[in-house]
Amino acid sequence: MTLIAICSFMISPHFSNLKELKQSYKLTFDHIFGKGFTERCIDGAMETLKKAQDDNKDNGNKTDSK
Repeated sequence: MTLIAICSFMISPHFSNLKELKQSYKLTFDHIFGKGFTERCIDGAMETLKKAQDDNKDNGNKTDSK
């Protein structure tokens, strides 16, 4: 129990610093690129992935006429 208390005491400041860095990165990214940029990038990546999967399915189902 003591080991857990000591470890959590040592990890807590690092975790709070990580949360602050994440928030500052997000605010900076939103300020530079705009608030909707991240969502548009994620949506575009998902569409590209779906298209690639559909293309792979179509190529895998084709048979040679030889």
